[in-house]
Amino acid sequence: MTPLLLAATHIKKLNNSQTVSLHEITGSQNLAIVFQQNCVACQKQVKDLKCLEGDYNIILLGAFSSEKALRTEYLKMKVSYPAYYASEDILKTLGVHQVITPQILGFSEELTTVFTGYRNCRDLHRMLQKSVPKNTNESQKAST
Repeated sequence: MTPLLLAATHIKKLNNSQTVSLHEITGSQNLAIVFQQNCVACQKQVKDLKCLEGDYNIILLGAFSSEKALRTEYLKMKVSYPAYYASEDILKTLGVHQVITPQILGFSEELTTVFTGYRNCRDLHRMLQKSVPKNTNESQKAST
């Protein structure tokens, strides 16, 4: 686990030139998958996230490759998760210090939890329950 200290930084979406504040993607209940070009384990990880969809907001962070190559890789995945280009500075800010993919980043109020390598959805869900709060939007909707 790494303390989460964010500078006033923006991150660019892979499918267009829109940028968003890094704070928007590092909120509690957000889960980021770091991927790179030609990474079979990354493709497998992205396809194996269904069991987390109701509990976490899933985003993809393309890294360690050119922005163009990452955009192509993202389009090949054929998923609806939003994807962003993560520069080396962004990765360091998020607590990513190794060129290993996939990496799974779970955000809580003060920490970023980092898991490396492919994890099947059930095991990943179990590990996240110990360190990253679930999305409570559904329970809030039910109580109103």
